[in-house]
Amino acid sequence: MPEQKHHYIPEFYLKEWTQKDGRLIEFCRRHANRVVPRVTFPGGTGYMRGLYTMPSAPPHIRDVLEKRYLSVADGYAAITLRKMLDEHWVPFGPYKVAWTRFVMSLLYRTPEGVARSMQMITKFYEDSQFSEEIRENYARMKSPGDPETPEEFVRQHGQRMSERTLVTHLMDIIESVRVKDKIMAMQWHLGHLKNQKHSLLTGDRPLVMTNGIAYERSHIVMPISPEHILIMTNSDSETRAIKALSESGDLTRRLNDRIVRQARKFVYSRDKSQVRFIEARLGERAHCSPFE
Repeated sequence: MPEQKHHYIPEFYLKEWTQKDGRLIEFCRRHANRVVPRVTFPGGTGYMRGLYTMPSAPPHIRDVLEKRYLSVADGYAAITLRKMLDEHWVPFGPYKVAWTRFVMSLLYRTPEGVARSMQMITKFYEDSQFSEEIRENYARMKSPGDPETPEEFVRQHGQRMSERTLVTHLMDIIESVRVKDKIMAMQWHLGHLKNQKHSLLTGDRPLVMTNGIAYERSHIVMPISPEHILIMTNSDSETRAIKALSESGDLTRRLNDRIVRQARKFVYSRDKSQVRFIEARLGERAHCSPFE
């Protein structure tokens, strides 16, 4: 049986870029390294099979991160998105918490983020130095059939330990109270970009951020539909600067430029009108987050 699809760019988010037939345009470098548009449903892109799977775990918990955590979190974020777009208000209360969690998940749930975390965890176990106290505790608590030393235990069970630690680690950093509170405390604004020459693009790195979120000029800007953006800032002056770009008509171009340049693999649009714009930029893999 093939491993489960794990969407690091959730379907509910990509649905905003679909046409009447429920499909959107995926841009990716393919044949001869050329950008080739592909028409697909949101469920057919932005995923990796088994991305969060623990292969060594029993079947009932093998996909626990996806089934019990990310899918639930995405469900609440989907409700929040619909309210933002349909009722035109900035999230508050539990809706704000849900969207903050979604924003934080986008920073860490990517294939590159998961691989980076796994590498760090594996190295930690491989380099572990065990104190005499740990050795005594291990000798006292080990079960019949367990290896004689903690080093041997790690060698035998390191993969399983790393997989389970990865799941815990991802949930912990997505739920980081320190970062969550900082994002929640930012000024949130919902923008509707009308009469633009081109619509907003999105991609596999849909957050446009400054170098950190703790400074006066810090901001997070995210397209949430081809015509809507969510802006988070730390100051009135930064909010005014972003709104000025919107009024001048330059915000869409700048935002699309960043979205495409920082994409790792995929860019998405409702149509093929910006293929040359995407062709000139996709593949740069520009720095997109202080957390990556």
